[in-house]
Amino acid sequence: MKRSTAGKGPGRYADARGEGAGTDLHGSVSDRDIYLRAIDRLGRESQADAVIEEAAELIFAIIKHKRAAAAGAFAGERLDAVIEEIADMQIALDQAKLIYCGTSPDAAAAFEDVRQRKLAKLAARLEMD
Repeated sequence: MKRSTAGKGPGRYADARGEGAGTDLHGSVSDRDIYLRAIDRLGRESQADAVIEEAAELIFAIIKHKRAAAAGAFAGERLDAVIEEIADMQIALDQAKLIYCGTSPDAAAAFEDVRQRKLAKLAARLEMD
């Protein structure tokens, strides 16, 4: 996500749709290659545990943001923490997908089938189909 230079303080993002999310900040190495190297070097168990840790940190950040907003306090810093934890969680989930679903095209297709089925179920609940 691109950070906007306009506005005051941190947490002002130019595009909530994730435009700019593909910006390559780590040279020619793909995200997938980084994830696979992390799994190889740090271990499957360690990276699986990281998913749990990141989920807990995201939950905590969301709770703190909600409390700050409910109290009428400036929640901008808390929102930045939520955004940071969402990014960490996404990285952890991407690694979890590789750990638990594998790297084969069949596994990726199976995952996508389940994801699409879940989205269709949500759309049906929302009467969007």
